Amino acid sequence: MKTWHPPIVDFLRRHLPSDSFIRPYAKRIVEDARSVLHSGQDWTVREQAAPENLFLETTNICNADCVFCAYQYQDRFRAGKGVMSDETFEKALADYVAFTSGPAERHVNFTPLVGDPLVDPKIIHRVARCKAIGADVTFFTNGILLNRIDVKALVATEVDRIYISTAPFEREAHERLYRTHGKYDDLLAGVQKLLDARNEQNATTRVNLMFRSDIPLPQIKELPDFKRCILPRLRPKEVNNIYAQVRGFDSWGGQIQQSDLPPGMGLAQPPRLKRRPCLWTFNLMVMYDGLVRACSCRFTGSERVGTDGLLVGNLKEQTLAEIWKGDAIRALHRTFEAGNLREVCRSCTMYRSV
Repeated sequence: MKTWHPPIVDFLRRHLPSDSFIRPYAKRIVEDARSVLHSGQDWTVREQAAPENLFLETTNICNADCVFCAYQYQDRFRAGKGVMSDETFEKALADYVAFTSGPAERHVNFTPLVGDPLVDPKIIHRVARCKAIGADVTFFTNGILLNRIDVKALVATEVDRIYISTAPFEREAHERLYRTHGKYDDLLAGVQKLLDARNEQNATTRVNLMFRSDIPLPQIKELPDFKRCILPRLRPKEVNNIYAQVRGFDSWGGQIQQSDLPPGMGLAQPPRLKRRPCLWTFNLMVMYDGLVRACSCRFTGSERVGTDGLLVGNLKEQTLAEIWKGDAIRALHRTFEAGNLREVCRSCTMYRSV
């Protein structure tokens, strides 16, 4: 899988305390610096290669209602929720195989724009289908449904990475930040089952914990449920890669306000020098209904689907190759150089300079 973070960003993520004063400005500092350093470099060669990643949003339904996520405002952006049909999924996969030169170019991510991939009842089969074409496969999940699916079968697919985005392993914190009721026990049991299945099969699947929290990582690691139930099951590299997001949340175009977050949590500041295209726009996301976006990251809620400039095609009418080589996505890339960014891009802290 191609890295999402350049080395300096990864270093800051690992070593800069997530609750420090400088944390909200880290992305601004790093990305503004990268924009300056990369100025003059030709980025158009990326348009000649295949997309960095193919995101498959097989569902936009979630079983949590996180305080920091715009899932709660999704109806402002698009009407309806659902699960991707077999026809749409298979066409996306076939188009991707035809479009790429071989397995080394194939990177599939099942993380939705908003939602949780484990809600899709066919997710294990679909992961297996992507592994069968030689793709590197990743997804983020809140982990709640791990206790309700066949985790042994999931691990047997040889999925490469599973990121578990969760609150600290404490019932009160989970119910407060993820606004779930009665689901913490499922989460705790499910993560243990996943790790046990992975370890018993001696599988190569990596399980990375990504905490969304109002307390810093050192305190998270001292919580009893984490120390007793989770830590002993993690591999050394996974322990080293544990990440806590505390003062670096995106506002989703102003939909999430500082007042929405509990004390301790904070919003990140967006980069200011967005004069080069964003790395995320060199991906394609097939949404559950077949619409295709150039970015899998954000929506502001003030636009409807198709009006934010990130919708670049429809899989029911075009192939992925036609969409990737089409005018819509190329025009989007050039809005950065022209300085006329889409509203959804202007305030986004997920920006990554190419």
